[in-house]
Amino acid sequence: MKPVFKGVFVAVFALCFGSAFAASFDCTKARAEDEKAICQSAELSKLDDELSAEFKVAIEPFKGWKERATPFRKNQSDWVKDRAGCGATEGCLANAYKKRIAWLKQGLHKWSGEWAGKRYSLSVFFDADLNRPLVRIYDSPKLGEKFLIAELQARYLTAANNMQEGTDAVQVTPEFQADYRQYEGVCSAISLNFERDEELYLAGNESCTLFKKEPDRNLSMKKASYHYPATK
Repeated sequence: MKPVFKGVFVAVFALCFGSAFAASFDCTKARAEDEKAICQSAELSKLDDELSAEFKVAIEPFKGWKERATPFRKNQSDWVKDRAGCGATEGCLANAYKKRIAWLKQGLHKWSGEWAGKRYSLSVFFDADLNRPLVRIYDSPKLGEKFLIAELQARYLTAANNMQEGTDAVQVTPEFQADYRQYEGVCSAISLNFERDEELYLAGNESCTLFKKEPDRNLSMKKASYHYPATK
């Protein structure tokens, strides 16, 4: 049987949303089918405990950082609401928990959001379905205009694993949009390098001329945001 309360994790959410949005909850007040199923299953209860622990680790870098903590908590509360779509189906709930736990472990969340500079803008986040970063770069300081690059492949590196730049980074194999096909082959690799809490710089391989000008390559965070696909 699931413990009645989940300690620290409940407290964190209760301060922001109240128990109605908490991923861990008081089983004596469980009314929804998904909540009842979780309370009655040892496996689901264990997964709920694991998710609680992973959320606590994931949100720790945002301590005192409201601009990022608030949308991250909102994303978690939205997931809890969406989890209800599984009803009492244990397989669906277990899969939802496992996928969410794997997503919470991604360090890219610290940098997820919308960025813009004098010339370029971009969005970046970790996509749970693709299991990799999703990047969109625009040849405009306004997000959504002059779509330049999507990613064929992308991977997130922590500073400790980024021997070239020494910063947290997303390394991208680019897919150029139709109006920018002249850069194919010339720009075979692009890197989003996160230097400081609110700053990143864009870099290409040696032959790539896109980000050579210093004013063009520097971007600042405009909005932290997180994407997570619906459970069903």
